[in-house]
Amino acid sequence: AMSQVARVVVFGSGFVGSAIAAKLAERAEVTVLDIPTHPALARRDDEAAALVAAAVEGAAAVVNTSGRLRGTDEEMVDANVAWPEWLAEQIESTGVRFVHLGSAAEYGDPGSADPVAVTAAVDPRGIYGESKWAGTQAVLEAREAGLDAVVVRGFNLVGPNLAPVSP
Repeated sequence: AMSQVARVVVFGSGFVGSAIAAKLAERAEVTVLDIPTHPALARRDDEAAALVAAAVEGAAAVVNTSGRLRGTDEEMVDANVAWPEWLAEQIESTGVRFVHLGSAAEYGDPGSADPVAVTAAVDPRGIYGESKWAGTQAVLEAREAGLDAVVVRGFNLVGPNLAPVSP
């Protein structure tokens, strides 16, 4: 019997999203959806909900790498808080695993060069860290309500095609 290939949906095609999609493509069927190529997603309307539902049907996981590094406070909250909260709501009844990309900026200044434990106190500084932390909280609240979800906080992400504005 032929084994079934896992399907994964990656939201976001920036530096992190494209690297994750490329790595996953070595062992899974990957669909990448991003707001620039699917403007309906930005509206988070019925068309967007249908797009998400069709994409995640039968998928093993959804990886959310969508977000903003810079922008107005409103743009940052929309991209880093409202978006993952809406996406979690869209997939909560599908049984698919939700992997959300948080940020080391959620910890703020650790106060030393020592490694930061995942259990370290969260103390974000500035709109980027604050909005990423609020997005993490939204995903963790969805997990408490039953969504199979995890948040991954990236540290020191480097590689080819790194944006000059990267933290």
